[in-house]
Amino acid sequence: MNKLLLAAAVALFMINSPAIGDEFEGSEGASIAEATLKGKQAQEILNELNCRKHEPGDTIKDETDGTMHTCAEPDK
Repeated sequence: MNKLLLAAAVALFMINSPAIGDEFEGSEGASIAEATLKGKQAQEILNELNCRKHEPGDTIKDETDGTMHTCAEPDK
């Protein structure tokens, strides 16, 4: 029983290893878990929060780099 658990644990770590995970787009050595956990940048989240106060189509100034963004329709 212990050998089976050990083999399962080793197989799990090998599947998540960077050598196997290189086939994912943009991973560059990232594991499978890291490749699936890609999220939004903080700048995108701040822009979405700022757009909640405005109407769709309004332009807002990005607080991080000063560029102008147009608020989109909210996702439902």
